Amino acid sequence: MKTAFGFLISGLVATSLLFTSCTKEFSNDDPISKTYMPTVFVGSNHKLVYALDATTGARNWEYMAEAVLSGAPLILEDAVLLTLTNGTLIKLDKLTGEVKYQRALSLPIASIPVLHKNSIYLGAGNDIFQIDPNTMDFLDTVTITGNVTTSPVIGSIRGLEGEYLFATTANSTIHAINMESLVNVWNSSPGANIGFESAPCLDGDSA
Repeated sequence: MKTAFGFLISGLVATSLLFTSCTKEFSNDDPISKTYMPTVFVGSNHKLVYALDATTGARNWEYMAEAVLSGAPLILEDAVLLTLTNGTLIKLDKLTGEVKYQRALSLPIASIPVLHKNSIYLGAGNDIFQIDPNTMDFLDTVTITGNVTTSPVIGSIRGLEGEYLFATTANSTIHAINMESLVNVWNSSPGANIGFESAPCLDGDSA
């Protein structure tokens, strides 16, 4: 016949075995990283940016920006670049939506940045900036007449050496900028006080 002490010891042993049997063993291997899938990035009028699975439409993540996007996000190698109408640049991790870089230019941004070769070209105010897409260092700047309103277009022209960037502005001017020197080669004002809301389109590109 077991004494109270015997019952106590039996209970402790059983409890110990119970917790021992429930103990989980964890692998020392690194956790499996998520795989990036084709994604649709879009910004709303409520300052929200969504990353949606391009196959199913499922929401991968969302990001609340401080202002509305100036246009389409720019897709980089491992990130997505947002340009906000209040002059802020934000670089988000494509997979997680985490902020990797942020900078306030204190200039209005109405245009969409373009990626050409190893540089980003962004119009903000009446400046066009050349930016390193990896470090986000500002490499060079060219100032033109009027605030840039749309996405620039870049191409090569038959009969001319090098490549040129064409940009439209709010004060009715179109600018042609040599890409090698970032010099404004010419500008044209086809109509007074008309402004431009359409991005330029280049025909006769020799590239």
